Amino acid sequence: MSKNDEEVPVGRIPGISYFLSLPAEIFLSLAKTRNFSATAAQFGLSQSSVSRRITELEEEIGAALINRTHRPIALTEEGRLLEEGLRGRAQGLPELVHQIRGISRRKPALRLGVVDSLCSTLGVELIRRLSAETSSITCLTGTNDRLLEKGVSGQIDLLIASEALSQAVDIHRNVLFEEPSVLVMSKKMASELDWRQPNWTALRFCGRPYMRYYRETGGGKLSTEYLTSHGIELVGSLQADTSTILFPLIAGDAGWTIARPTALLKNRWILPELAVLPMPTPTMLREVFVLSRKSFPLLLHERVFSLSRDIFTQTLEPQLKTLVPWFRDCFEEVDLRWK
Repeated sequence: MSKNDEEVPVGRIPGISYFLSLPAEIFLSLAKTRNFSATAAQFGLSQSSVSRRITELEEEIGAALINRTHRPIALTEEGRLLEEGLRGRAQGLPELVHQIRGISRRKPALRLGVVDSLCSTLGVELIRRLSAETSSITCLTGTNDRLLEKGVSGQIDLLIASEALSQAVDIHRNVLFEEPSVLVMSKKMASELDWRQPNWTALRFCGRPYMRYYRETGGGKLSTEYLTSHGIELVGSLQADTSTILFPLIAGDAGWTIARPTALLKNRWILPELAVLPMPTPTMLREVFVLSRKSFPLLLHERVFSLSRDIFTQTLEPQLKTLVPWFRDCFEEVDLRWK
């Protein structure tokens, strides 16, 4: 029988097998059963395979371990010494494995939802930092409306999103950060217009359509409420629920949009083809929240919030200040308000 055709043992000792070699396990079994057939049945091997494994162990140690001429088989003096040593080593292993499993079970499982614009930045780093503190993590991403639906249906425990759920009373809620909205357009469009004093009239007659975020998304609701409250009418027939669709179209000079800087960070590969400019005042701001039900462990909610704040201030905020330098003071004012 070739090595590729060797029998696969099936009867290894649960919770201990990873600490002992297979020949050592077979030897301990044989020392107990004193019968090749019984040991072979325990491991799902043939008698010849068991005999070969014992021979390999004897050759490795350099001593005979089994007296094969005795019936039932007996251990040699060297064999008895090895058995005592192996059993002493293995005796405490089940309890050790039980303790390890108990620690793992005490770590919480986390079902996390991260809004689309933050999934590849804050979401990825948050998972890295939480992995050692949780027994498992399930992370779902998508638009605000879809994640909220999953939260309501119980598929998500904790949500990082741009809707406060202010009417809900049974919610843990923290403001994670606030960011200004910006105009995103092609470099060609930006070069054709005078942006020393951005205004909505120039945007309405720029010769390109306004590309909207889908009305049910967080970005769509935010923009619609802002434009409606300020009596601003913009022409455009395209709606999309993700910047991954909008930005390549805009880079090709098919239109323009109002977006958030975090969405630009998510799509940084296309930034060289886009112009990012301040929107006409008053600036539209977006808040991002960490949300969970009151039934969710408060300590874990606070831990996720704390880690998320650290990731934002250490990683995202410096990049956002570089991307939208005219809002540097805005970020600093927000930091002071949160401290």
